[in-house]
Amino acid sequence: MIQYLRKICFSAPLDGNYEAYYLSEMKKAGYEMIALTQNLDHVTFRYEMDGTSREIRVTKDEADGIFGKDKRECWTSVKEYQER
Repeated sequence: MIQYLRKICFSAPLDGNYEAYYLSEMKKAGYEMIALTQNLDHVTFRYEMDGTSREIRVTKDEADGIFGKDKRECWTSVKEYQER
């Protein structure tokens, strides 16, 4: 099995005052990447905040749970994707 890097690393520290916003945006971006890439099962974001290195992992199963079905199926209809 071939393993590919599925990690996005931010080069500059993120402001801790906006942590909830950053996490929300990373999750949305992760869901979109998973929807657009047939063989992608997760995306990891690595970032620094308040002097600490952190990671958040977004998975296909998490995305499917939120959308109620395979996230990739929603992408076939832009309208359906935006509604979910």
